[in-house]
Amino acid sequence: MTKFQDFEFLTKQSSNNLADIPDNEDLRKLYTWVGPVLLALNPRQPNSDLYDCCRQDRFINPLNNARPELLEPHVFAVAAKARYRLACGLGKMHQVIVISGESGSGKTFSACKILNFLAATDLSSCDGMESTISKIGKACSVVSSFSTASTERNQHSSRHGQLVQLQYVNGSIHGAVINSFLLEQSRVTGACNNFHIFGQILAGLSDSELGTLKLSRTILYEIIANDSHSILNEAYVKGFKETVEAMNYLRIGENQRNDIFKVIALLLHLRNIQFHERLSVGCDVDVQKKGSLS
Repeated sequence: MTKFQDFEFLTKQSSNNLADIPDNEDLRKLYTWVGPVLLALNPRQPNSDLYDCCRQDRFINPLNNARPELLEPHVFAVAAKARYRLACGLGKMHQVIVISGESGSGKTFSACKILNFLAATDLSSCDGMESTISKIGKACSVVSSFSTASTERNQHSSRHGQLVQLQYVNGSIHGAVINSFLLEQSRVTGACNNFHIFGQILAGLSDSELGTLKLSRTILYEIIANDSHSILNEAYVKGFKETVEAMNYLRIGENQRNDIFKVIALLLHLRNIQFHERLSVGCDVDVQKKGSLS
């Protein structure tokens, strides 16, 4: 069997058995085409030049995008194809990019890279777009804090489905609508880690701010009891700072932000309350449990 640069040949075979593909260096790549579909293998692997500005420029160049079928396999190529067809009015009015895969396969990472690429493309061709594009990125950052959690394999594992609709006018981004919906309630309420925002608040707020919310870094909160990362983990401290900065950029005022933190604190407290069943009907708060009174 001869070597292949990518998996394009699979669309022409009667059997799509991946076990028949030879193990050779040409196939040991992060990205490869399977017909019109891009297959990604561990896209988060560290690589100094895989997503840098020079690589972006190669796909932003309209001369390269004029023959999108010749683009090398890369997540930027998927975004470049969609944008080229949209900007040039080729095919259908709307373009859709679907990112799918198992947990830890890099879906959230790939989505961020696509958004970054589309933002970079607009900034290179149109003045005055930085504010709109930055707001989209900041909004995604805030949503991520409230909807992703860590696993043994992945620091940022999405616990939700997300639809990001970019609104284009004259070939440039002028707005966006972000719809996020929770699909995996059992994973954050059961044996897995909970959303990042809980750890971020406990790690990022000052002692006085925690005191105002009746929170403490010395108390074990059941809602994050399964979290494998320390509350004082630098990732949580950094994440909290980025979340607050994103909120400020989106003009979420201090009062509104504090109200959000109060709701998060309430959830932390509520999960610690324990009950015991009455001899008759109903139940009472178990006041013997310290967590029920914290």
